Amino acid sequence: MMNIKALVMDLDGTLYSSSKEIAARNAALKRLKLYLKKKGMNNMIKGKHAEMLKKLILSGRVSYTIRYLHNVYGIPSRPFEIYVNDLNPSTFGIRNDNKMIKLLYELRNSYKLFIFTNSPNIWSSRAIKAIGISKFFNTKNTINREVLDGYLKPEKNSYAIMLKRIGFNPNEVIFLDDKPENVNGAKKAGVKSILIHNGKGFGISIYAALRRIKTDAEGALE
Repeated sequence: MMNIKALVMDLDGTLYSSSKEIAARNAALKRLKLYLKKKGMNNMIKGKHAEMLKKLILSGRVSYTIRYLHNVYGIPSRPFEIYVNDLNPSTFGIRNDNKMIKLLYELRNSYKLFIFTNSPNIWSSRAIKAIGISKFFNTKNTINREVLDGYLKPEKNSYAIMLKRIGFNPNEVIFLDDKPENVNGAKKAGVKSILIHNGKGFGISIYAALRRIKTDAEGALE
């Protein structure tokens, strides 16, 4: 893998398990619905918009739901997003991961490391700190909702923004994500991608994927 210079990793469901992601997502959805109730929005959202909102909430796509409500009803996305995502990662069992830390220490000698997530900074920074990997990921190498100009994975423009921000060509990057649609989006953008499972039963584990990348890097450097 002589040509690969950067590893770009999803956060939620990839760098920590899918079950923990689901628990955190459900808590965020509860806060989202509470926000709408507090603002008296429940009775205002009717017809096709109510149906669309219901579908988005049932799908668990928190960032997409916030964007939809902003675009259709003009709800200021920033304060709404902060309220919805004001959660403590430890509540959902997201804790220090020594195995992950060790692998990232080894990999950073061969690759530039980045996180690419649809989550906003209020959540992503807390989750990164909870896992114990803040030393590898700061505001410069974390591509989150704040810097995606309104686009989200797996939308085409989100990958273009990510590549521009990290400063590498598609053929110089490996992307890891637990959602097939996000992996397929990256492949369409010309980025070599690996589907991760963290309890879903498909793809390979994040640890196996990172070990494989590390081994390939060491082989290529010999």
